[in-house]
Amino acid sequence: MKKILLIALISQLLISGCSVRNDGRPEQPLNDPIEGRAPIELMKDKKILFVAVPNFRDGELIIPKNILSEQGAEIHFASLKKGNFSGNEGLTVEAEYDLKEVESESFDAVVFIGGPGMTRELENEDLQNLAREFLAKGKLTAAICIAPAMLGGAGALKGKKATVFPTGKGYLIEGGADYTAKSVERDGLIITADGPESAAAFAYEIINALK
Repeated sequence: MKKILLIALISQLLISGCSVRNDGRPEQPLNDPIEGRAPIELMKDKKILFVAVPNFRDGELIIPKNILSEQGAEIHFASLKKGNFSGNEGLTVEAEYDLKEVESESFDAVVFIGGPGMTRELENEDLQNLAREFLAKGKLTAAICIAPAMLGGAGALKGKKATVFPTGKGYLIEGGADYTAKSVERDGLIITADGPESAAAFAYEIINALK
């Protein structure tokens, strides 16, 4: 079974052009490459909001988005304003919502994407307020790379185990988090990951939390 899981993950990452850590294997395969079964759609009827800002890290968005979509999730995007915006390697997505018009009741989870652009927005009040709103409504809140530092600044990680891209460690500690330095960390409704190499494992932790 472990061999099947590893084959499935490697196949997905080869498609995405990214690598994976040895400790980042998923608990559930996208499909069974031996028997040729279709994805079992663990996320059917789930709506997930991806939040990113211009100059996001492409792999941190597209890998989780593809994995969650293949499992049946309905993915939507929000940013600082509506319209098209691009990542640091040229991936373009369209934001259907700006941050102030998102209604958390419409979604099962929110995923904050990192990258150079997010580094400049760590103290953005609209981002922080959105994270607080999702948590207050009992919604799963996930963040990858430097984005957990925004959660730390928002006071969302107080008393929580969390991880982040190393340069954001101070934000977590100052925000009262228990910084674990793991590739992916889950504590209750909060899932954090440290960067693009952990993107696939991050997506599967979201699936594990929502299924």
